[in-house]
Amino acid sequence: MIIMKIRTDFVTNSSSSSFIIGRKMQLTEKQKELVLNFVQSKMLGEPVANTKEELLQYYKEEQGWSESELNNANYRVHAEYNKAIKAIEKGFSIYAGRVSFEDEDQLTDLLQGLWKVLEKESCDDFVGIDTSLEY
Repeated sequence: MIIMKIRTDFVTNSSSSSFIIGRKMQLTEKQKELVLNFVQSKMLGEPVANTKEELLQYYKEEQGWSESELNNANYRVHAEYNKAIKAIEKGFSIYAGRVSFEDEDQLTDLLQGLWKVLEKESCDDFVGIDTSLEY
């Protein structure tokens, strides 16, 4: 008798890549600023709305939702839209972005982009030693 396990839940790709960098133990204030600026520009979305009108325009043009769909509680996006409106009412700006989980190069590009910025701009406090991420 042969017994075989069949996985029925989500299976992830377990491949990984190695890297080696050199840096001082503590990040300098300049490095902290560079990391924060990089994360803000690449990983926290682009501004899409500061007002309810701008939010409505964003959902209509970029997401393809009509005003009646946005106000219909039967649609999933209704809760998301209302949460964004409440955030605007509290003084938040709304940002949006996209992440592709099918594009394995996206994380590589983010890491390598951050390392390049740190190496170029942080005054000899950071060095990429093996940052190819090819293996």
